[in-house]
Amino acid sequence: MYEFKQSAQISIPKLALPFQDLQQDGWQTLYAEDLSYGNCFNYRLNGFLRQPTHHYMRPFFLHSDKSPNVITGHCYWDKRWSSVLWRYGLQFLTRYPKNTRKFHFAKIGEGQHEDLNYLKQLDESFLGHLKAINNAGALNRSILIVFGDHGFRTGSPKFRATQQGKLEERLPFFSVSAPEGWRQAHPKAWANLRANAEGLTSHFDLHATVRHLHKWRAPIDIAPPLNRSI
Repeated sequence: MYEFKQSAQISIPKLALPFQDLQQDGWQTLYAEDLSYGNCFNYRLNGFLRQPTHHYMRPFFLHSDKSPNVITGHCYWDKRWSSVLWRYGLQFLTRYPKNTRKFHFAKIGEGQHEDLNYLKQLDESFLGHLKAINNAGALNRSILIVFGDHGFRTGSPKFRATQQGKLEERLPFFSVSAPEGWRQAHPKAWANLRANAEGLTSHFDLHATVRHLHKWRAPIDIAPPLNRSI
């Protein structure tokens, strides 16, 4: 077992993360992030004293950072960090029995913060990953959310000073895909989601949405937490 060391000021267990509640209700969980030095829970935070999910990729990336097989900071052998992460996610989604409830949270930070044009280099591999999980049938029974934690806000100061740059900095990408069966079974929820796509939302609303989906009991739609669910 990898030792998770305390190194900052804020304790992660005090944050309202969904991992523990999901696991208590029988869900299998995965958290994976490629940047070991600046990820969600270790940048200005303590990190985790105990492994937070059933499947956790941080020990692998911490070890890989020191490996002689790392090339240019973005590749492990002949694979991009993101490709390694996505392949692990595909295995997680397909290896368990079909009716196993799963929560998969993955975040890619590779090369994007300082280079405006780097992200396009991941387009083809990300599309391949989406096709792979779709071909495996995982999207027939999963809600897929693709989002950015923020827009482009470091590097390229001249671009960020333009009108387009200001919009991109403040409006990170957000997309939701739901299975056709779920949309047909819950037309009101799907209509609300489509309507809210035209309004201003935040990551607080996304957090409430995840909580809402966790407690969903078909065919009855329960009230969303704090009335913030998207």
